[in-house]
Amino acid sequence: MFRTGIALLTLTTAIQAAPAQAATSAHPCFDGSCKITVTRSVSFRVSSRYGITKISITRQSGGMVRVRGYGGGVSLEVRFDRYGSGRLNNLLVTPVSIKRRSATLRFRPL
Repeated sequence: MFRTGIALLTLTTAIQAAPAQAATSAHPCFDGSCKITVTRSVSFRVSSRYGITKISITRQSGGMVRVRGYGGGVSLEVRFDRYGSGRLNNLLVTPVSIKRRSATLRFRPL
């Protein structure tokens, strides 16, 4: 089953990197191109060229992941399971794997 949705973006799942590192502009996803594994809710900054400046990832019940992007008066959200994907402006988010305690997502500029 394929599910996508665009409305609000907040990335709120934990990255395996240290939380303090995730909040800096030096985060590997800042340029919009990375693969990230999260084990709890997390947020980090991204380049403003995507029309947003912050992303939040959150794992939800039923194997769903919620990714939010916001900044500059814009708020976007996409929710999907392991068969879905989402787009936040010109930033594509696809699941690599979604497990009970972690989610691995790939971010790619369009």
